[in-house]
Amino acid sequence: MGILSIFLALIGLGFLIFIHELGHYLVARLSGIRVEAFSIGMGRPIYYFLHKGVKVQLGWIPFGGYVKMAGETTEDREDPEGFFAQSPWKRILVAFFGPLANILFALLAFFIIWTAGGREKAYSDITSRVGWVDPSSELYAKGVRPGDRIVSYNGKPLSDARDHVSAAMTAGSSLQVEVEKLRNRQDNLVFEIAPYQHPLVVDKGWMTTGVLSPASFLICNPPQGETGLSGATQKIGIQESDRLVWLDGEPLFSQMQLGSLLNDGCQLVTVIRSGKVLHLHIPRLHIDELKLAPEIRGEISDWKYESGLHSSRLNQDYFMPYNISSEGVVEGKIPLLDPVEATKGALRSPIEDVLLQGDRITAVGGKRVFSAPEILQAFQEKRVMVIVERAEKQRSQLDVTAADQLFSSLYDSDQLSDLIDSIGTDQQKEKSGSLVLLNPIVPKTFSELFSEIGRTREMVAVQEKEREALERIEDPESRKAAEESLLARDRQLYLGLFGFHDAPVLHNPSPLAMCWSILDQMKQTLSALFGGYLSPKWMVGPIGIVHVMHQQWSMGYKEALFWLGFISLNLAFLNLLPFPALDGGHILLSLIEMVTGVKLRPQTLEKIILPFVILLIGFLIYITYHDIMRIFSNFFS
Repeated sequence: MGILSIFLALIGLGFLIFIHELGHYLVARLSGIRVEAFSIGMGRPIYYFLHKGVKVQLGWIPFGGYVKMAGETTEDREDPEGFFAQSPWKRILVAFFGPLANILFALLAFFIIWTAGGREKAYSDITSRVGWVDPSSELYAKGVRPGDRIVSYNGKPLSDARDHVSAAMTAGSSLQVEVEKLRNRQDNLVFEIAPYQHPLVVDKGWMTTGVLSPASFLICNPPQGETGLSGATQKIGIQESDRLVWLDGEPLFSQMQLGSLLNDGCQLVTVIRSGKVLHLHIPRLHIDELKLAPEIRGEISDWKYESGLHSSRLNQDYFMPYNISSEGVVEGKIPLLDPVEATKGALRSPIEDVLLQGDRITAVGGKRVFSAPEILQAFQEKRVMVIVERAEKQRSQLDVTAADQLFSSLYDSDQLSDLIDSIGTDQQKEKSGSLVLLNPIVPKTFSELFSEIGRTREMVAVQEKEREALERIEDPESRKAAEESLLARDRQLYLGLFGFHDAPVLHNPSPLAMCWSILDQMKQTLSALFGGYLSPKWMVGPIGIVHVMHQQWSMGYKEALFWLGFISLNLAFLNLLPFPALDGGHILLSLIEMVTGVKLRPQTLEKIILPFVILLIGFLIYITYHDIMRIFSNFFS
């Protein structure tokens, strides 16, 4: 399928060039201009034939194309059937009909998609709701959290999730953001932030607003093959098509948020405070990170003995930075030896929720506790509490509005509140409506999960390949960064051996709306490019276009048709830019001639056009180089 889709991508790109040049060709013939050659592709022809005196050829370089008309060179500018011998108005029509052919094809492609019912997209592709916010960002400091909705950037409403990236890349030094909170929706937040280097992207110049992931449905996707839903996955009680909606006190909005909660170094603790049940996130720290008074250390040693813990050293056991009575009542806070080091690497601040003096601890990680030894024992293993939506029937495909309503409706439901309030109490519930509270889950690393199902040999083979890849990295700094990345990945905790998929959403804007959205994106991109905010290395060249088309052919005809229309509209827009060597340049020069009545000499035209031709070729080489580097980078990453 890979070779076939690459071939289809080349055919698709060639077709777009063909219809562009066909527009020039037809209007030139109708205007009485003699056409000498019609070429698809550049360079020496690998195949050609004559049609009504026109040499129709296929160039060996499968990018670009041209219509060669009489009267375009210095020697034959006076040819009465030549291009430059015609009136400015005729030359404008010939130049304009190439881009117009691309615009008409884009409208036709979008019309076919629209009448066919639209494209199936993942909810995360089209939502403006936030899935995860960088805790170190200005956006986070302003109070934006997962589940909130970005209404607009610089007054422009979001059309899809890609606007988070495009807004940051094209905004410049500052960006106005309007946010609708998930709760307390009386007034939207409006403030200014500065885009900054994306913390998860190595390449310099890739900017972000702080939204690192859009919201998505987290629907369980069981592993395929011999494991199925058996072994470690089955033990946690998740069933196929379950949707994760809540974990350890927080509604879930994305896989990135899920990974953060599993690896935040905290434990869910249920307490009774002034007669109310609260669920709080408390740091889970090694005892050697706590500044313990001798009497408190002695108490913890006694609890360790009573609880039956058999670890060799007390300092390697886990506890929380709070002193408690033997009945589990909080008496005060224990200071940290090194507060910065203790919270280093946490994906969110563990200081958000704190215990107060007099709080009575009733559960740790969903496990009921009644004394200090039981609390100490419960802290030795991280457990998480998970609530899932268990659909009785398969979720149907929804439109954008219905999907957004369905996505957010559960988070304010009485069913969810009912289950959450029962956690860690004597009346803990297992189910409320379509929501199910799973038994406490112990997150584990990939190595541990593979070991549980007897697949250790496969894991060792993967690690061997990774070590070999590391040894091939010659640059010491790059090798060190790769080693640290692998170590961090190996320490990551997961719920089980399964993934998640998003809910499919029907996306079907009108053809004109699609065209306008694409043109608006292109306008922003060019504005940022010429304003110096966006590096040209992020633009896609011919090889990048083929790479994108190759991917889209494998996703179905509607996606392929959309991207053909998208690229066709881009070709039209770029060709209409008023630069010599482009169609827009010919139109501009012809308009100047119409207004002034002065026809430029052939030698003058060549002096104007030649530098732009050189610049255009240089620019194509530049972006093609970065296309190749991106493809190789993705291949080896």
